[in-house]
Amino acid sequence: MAISILAPVLLVAAQVASVPAEPDFSGLLSAPENAIRSCKFVRRPDGVHLIITKAKYSEGNAISIEFSDAKSYVAYDYIFSVYGKKPRRFILTNSHLEKMDQIDIPLRTAIGFNENRVDPIFIKNGEYRIYIGYDFRSSDESQIFGACYATLGAKQP
Repeated sequence: MAISILAPVLLVAAQVASVPAEPDFSGLLSAPENAIRSCKFVRRPDGVHLIITKAKYSEGNAISIEFSDAKSYVAYDYIFSVYGKKPRRFILTNSHLEKMDQIDIPLRTAIGFNENRVDPIFIKNGEYRIYIGYDFRSSDESQIFGACYATLGAKQP
């Protein structure tokens, strides 16, 4: 009898420890209205950079970057710049993003806002999903116009 009571408890505990479900924007990757043509990691003399090539202009003022693996799921709002000394102010939008045909993000200095803290974004090898849109901090008003993914890590033969 103790085994039958213990089994549902173990199932509930396993569900709590699981990784949260990721939003599915896979349809946008192949859609003709995707504002991103490509994104890839490129090695340059000053380090590795994420290069995002846009297919459309006048779309988006913010970038959201997600990383997930078997153990975790993390979403970052890309921080374009930081100003102020004591109360640090983070700029999460860029009005010039709409006019750019290519976006260059250096991995070494890329930081993002994750829930209530600031962290470096590209710290693990794996697949990163990149979204361009508006109002990522407000889930009920967010709009995504472009999506792509790039894999960071050693190349497979």
